[in-house]
Amino acid sequence: MSLFGWIFLAVFNISLLLYRHAQVNVWSPSELPYTYIGDDYPIELPIAQQLDLVAMTLQETTHYSLNASDPITSAEWFTLMNNPYGFGRVNLGSNHRLLTVVFWHQMHCISEMARAIMNRSHPEAVRGHIQHCLNYLRQSFLCDADYMLEAGDFMERDFERERVADTRVCRNWEAVMQDMEHRMEVSVEWRTLMA
Repeated sequence: MSLFGWIFLAVFNISLLLYRHAQVNVWSPSELPYTYIGDDYPIELPIAQQLDLVAMTLQETTHYSLNASDPITSAEWFTLMNNPYGFGRVNLGSNHRLLTVVFWHQMHCISEMARAIMNRSHPEAVRGHIQHCLNYLRQSFLCDADYMLEAGDFMERDFERERVADTRVCRNWEAVMQDMEHRMEVSVEWRTLMA
């Protein structure tokens, strides 16, 4: 890629970052009062700090393969599902209402579908669970309606030779996981005190 191409790509990514940052809602969910009873809870995880946007370059990887006999692959999928602490659940409000963060539910579905592909006799690889996951992911993707553009035709791409794709502007998922982990630790302490 030429120097002009790199400069254009950098300016384009910065512009996207600023545009997405400007779309952030004026009212933070943490500023609104909730009872956490019934349907009275925020639609988003109220994260104390402003959630930064980060760049993530999509690429083919040897990680998270579909090789059930590989202990490293098994460990990667296990780690994905067991982090953050609390399995994607958070407790919010004074009564510590249990809620699940959507992106973790999405990751759970991807993991379960991979497990079903690798081991069709796994107890959670039942048709109803996999059908739920397919529908949940489809509906989640429609809800997010990611409008970022990708170069070329992904159907024509040689994934063995062209291993790196576009760079995306994303929410900082690591900050979300850290927040979830902290909330679960606080909740465990609270339950210990209440016992």
